[in-house]
Order: sequence, then C-alpha cells, then structure tokens
Amino acid sequence: MAGYKVAGVPTHGDSPRSLFTPAPTMLDPARCAVTFPAVMLAISVLLALPAVAISDAGVANPAAEARRLQGEYKRVKTLLERQEIAAALLGLGPDGGRRLHAIARGEFLKRLPTYSAAFQRTAADVLRRRAPAGDPTAEIAALRHTIHDVSKAAELTKELIEQKSDPALARLESLLAVTPADVLAADATLVASREELLVLAGWAEQAGSLVPEKERGKLPPLPGRAEAIGHLDAADELAALLATPLSPADRQTLIANVPLARNLDPEEARGIQRLNQIRVLVGLPAQAIDPGLVAACRMHSEDMCTKDFFAHESPIAGRETPWKRAALSGTTGSAENIAAGTESGPEAVLMWWHSPGHHKNLLGDQKRTGLGRYERHWTQLFG
Repeated sequence: MAGYKVAGVPTHGDSPRSLFTPAPTMLDPARCAVTFPAVMLAISVLLALPAVAISDAGVANPAAEARRLQGEYKRVKTLLERQEIAAALLGLGPDGGRRLHAIARGEFLKRLPTYSAAFQRTAADVLRRRAPAGDPTAEIAALRHTIHDVSKAAELTKELIEQKSDPALARLESLLAVTPADVLAADATLVASREELLVLAGWAEQAGSLVPEKERGKLPPLPGRAEAIGHLDAADELAALLATPLSPADRQTLIANVPLARNLDPEEARGIQRLNQIRVLVGLPAQAIDPGLVAACRMHSEDMCTKDFFAHESPIAGRETPWKRAALSGTTGSAENIAAGTESGPEAVLMWWHSPGHHKNLLGDQKRTGLGRYERHWTQLFG
C-alpha cells in the first residue's frame, strides 16, 4: 500500500479469547428490497443558504429588527420562510448574528435526539428485514472459526488474511451488521433530517463569525458544519453498530464509551468504533476506551511526526517504550500498533487488519484500548 506505514508490538503472554461465541439468532427472517430515492440533489438545493444576505444599511434599528425576526422564526412553518429569515438575520451584522446563532443552536439541539432515535429504529428495521430465511448460527460460528484459525496461523501473511479472513468478515457483516449508508438508503426522511442539522450548524457558524471576536468565546458552543459532519458520522456509525446483535456486556461497554468518545477527535472515535465492530462480529468482547491510553497514543503520534521517526522506541527521554508512555499517562499498556499515511481512523484499523502482527493485536484479549493521531500519524494501545 504505497504511502502507508504500519508497525506493531505484539502482546506478551496473551492469547485471544474464543471466537466461537454464538450470536443471537435472528428472529425476523423477512426480507425486503429498499430503494434510495434520488433526493440528495434536491435536498442540497432546497436547504442551501442564499449566498446574498440582506444588508442592514437601511435598517434604522438592527437590534430591534433582529429581535423581531427571531420571534417571526418561531411562527413560520416552511423551510423557505426559515431560510429567508436566516438570510435576513445574517444581513443585520452582529445583532442578527447573535440571534441567528441562538436560533440555530436551539433548533439543532432540539432536532438531534429525534434524528438519532429515528436512525436507530431504522437501523434495527433494516437488519431485521434482510435476515436470512434460516437460522444463521452455524454459519456464523464457522465464519468466526475461519478468522480465528487464520489469526493463529504460524506463518500469518497479508495474503492469507485477504484470501480467508476478508471474505469471512464480509459475510459476517452481511449477516450481523448494517452501515450508515444502508440506513440512510432505507429512509429518505432521515437524509433530509440529517442535512437540516448540517444546515443549522452552518448557520450557527456563519452567525458566530458576525459577532465581534471578543464576544465569540461567550457564545454557547455548537460545532460548525464540517465538524458537525464528523460528529454525525461517528454517531451514525455507533447507532448502526448498536443494531448488531450484542451481548449485554458488549452493549454496556459501547454505551459507556459514548461520553468518552465525545472528547476524542472524530476520526479517533470512528477508528475505535470500527475496531469494536470487528471484535463483536468475530465474537470477541468490545473494548472500553481508556483516556490514559488515548493520551499516550496522541503523545507518541505527535512525537513521531514532529521528531521525524517511525518506531515503537522513542528517542525522547522518559518516553522510550509504549509501557513508559502509558505509565506517564497514568495507565498500563500491553500491545501497541503504529501507522502513518492516512487521516481516517477506520482506514488506520484496516491497515492494521491486513498486517500480520497488528492483526493479532486487534484480536487480542485486552479489555481496554486507546487510539490517538497527530496529522497522518497513528498510535493504538491496548491494555
């Protein structure tokens, strides 16, 4: 893989838990085809904020007009009317910016739980509808057995992983998992709701830029559009993961990870979610996020990037080994993976999946994990 680098430190004395944990049997074998209406272009055009905002040059009292428009926003019913009010507020300078920021943030926080609940319901429905006609338990066990055998091979190679583990994992995903794309394809209303959330985040970002710089820090926080996309992507991937048949312990771990993931870079969170998706699909327990391991990973990723080296052994005094770096962050570690060349958390995990030493680490029996990046450098620790 040109432009990418990976390296791993194996676990000492650890052996993977059994991969044969049977998955709950699908209860609803019904199947149905889902189609995705061609609504994306129409939604994008409809929800786009006008590029030309109304100027406040002719408004005698911008503050009063902004207050009036905020009240009017609460009364209007159509998207076009709300869009016009947003454009008018943006044309009122700081007074309009403050009001529009409050509107956008309030609407975003009100709509987000509704969107999330609908996404979760649709994810579960998609998985039920495409369940196979028979009981897949035996097939699932055989697929997990294949992945287990490959991971334990004395001469494990990338080619063996690609030839045997990749098809087995893909089949497990078809039986037990849905993707956010699957869910959105099943319900065009969800697509529209998601885009509305992004539009609101964009409005708040534009509105905040109109407020004097010394006041911006006092505005209640709300991510801008680009950051909101990252957060929604991570939330959608988690909701899709929770639709997978899970043990009570795995579900508890994944839910407990949610508040911890809020403190991560969105790509770090997505990488950990992808790791846990792989683990539950192959019958291994989900791993808990360890903030200390995350801190140690970020430290090493930054050091590798800024000090121009790529190794588990660091030239920096006190940080020479993964175990020292974990200790500096108040925790313990037992295996480490490193990679370089991508900004995507799931892609970093995929790189490790196809690299023999890292592959074994991903499927180890540790209970905790951390993932940290600096630019295009990645470190993953287990404990």
